[in-house]
Amino acid sequence: MSRQFSMTTVLRRTPYKALRWFLPKVVGELDFDWENLRACDVGEVIKAFEQLPPERKEPIEATVREIVSLANIEGVAALNEAAKLCKIFYWEVAFKAYSSTYLQAIYAWSSHRNVFDTAKKIMQMNRPICGQRRTGLPTGTASFTEEKLTELKSAIQSFFLEKENRGEVCTVEMFERDNGKFNILAYPDDHVRPKLFHNEQQVLLPKIEKSVFEVLFAVDTKEGTLETAAKLSKSRKEELETLFIRTMYGIEPPPMGGTVYEIDAMKSPDFPMPTDPVDCVRVEIAMMSIKWDFHERATAFAVKQRDSIHESVACYLSRKELALDKAELQRIRLRFYFGPHPNRRAGMVTAEICTSSSNCMINCKDSSKVDVIHKCLRNWGVKKRLES
Repeated sequence: MSRQFSMTTVLRRTPYKALRWFLPKVVGELDFDWENLRACDVGEVIKAFEQLPPERKEPIEATVREIVSLANIEGVAALNEAAKLCKIFYWEVAFKAYSSTYLQAIYAWSSHRNVFDTAKKIMQMNRPICGQRRTGLPTGTASFTEEKLTELKSAIQSFFLEKENRGEVCTVEMFERDNGKFNILAYPDDHVRPKLFHNEQQVLLPKIEKSVFEVLFAVDTKEGTLETAAKLSKSRKEELETLFIRTMYGIEPPPMGGTVYEIDAMKSPDFPMPTDPVDCVRVEIAMMSIKWDFHERATAFAVKQRDSIHESVACYLSRKELALDKAELQRIRLRFYFGPHPNRRAGMVTAEICTSSSNCMINCKDSSKVDVIHKCLRNWGVKKRLES
């Protein structure tokens, strides 16, 4: 469970040597002797901050919250990517001089605001995208012009006004990343929501709030794919993808068959599953579901790490020999054990693949880990493209 944001916690967790050059830039002038700041004086800093009027405290807390959001492994990886996009070539040398993630995020905020703002965008777009990946789109250089973005904005407004009676106003932003990847964010108006707040006399009063919600279109122009992240139903999301493809590409959407993984060859105990040492990942098979023609239903069984698939099948079926080459592998569950890595957290991720369309379910919110899993599957040669 994530820790609730607290200015007091931030001040106590930030190395005190950074407070002298960090806080004056964020907080501004305080009635406090910064020159004589010591580690044990953090309580005095907190006390001075608490005495600020609300109109000064709120923007300070918002700034510090943004800094804290990048003070972790994922945030540092986003800062590194942002530095490359901003062409800060000496970034790694300067960055390594700061030992903690807090100091690294503070350094980016204070010395390279363009890198900091770009990293915030990258963190915003590094989210799990659940659903089917649309394939078969044109590859090569994308012609996502300002005129097309303006047309997309109007189309999204009309779409949500007609379908859900919201989205009267919409903003669209495009962000280009490395390797031919584009992220397009749309911010349509949401439904009006009443909320309570305290006025200056500390009396509760209702307040009407009209916020926006986000729609993320992730386009890979090298692979010719589109993924969409939005809090919408599956059918509504598919309609929105159709609208996006017609508007931005000027073509009719390709069939929804998509890219799936052909897994039948993985039932062989000799099937190679190598991993790239750079990825720091180890893979094992956790479960398989195999169907023989003379059985009405598939037989599911666990695969022990030190046993071959043949031995596991024989054990489950009371040592009765059955030929695997005459069976069909319908489902497989893999465990990916990620070791320590500079750009992500260590941990285990489960991926389950079946023979139906949209067949890869990955239980992970870290997009970098998901990319490694898809990379492994491609390297194993289990990928194929369906036309329908």
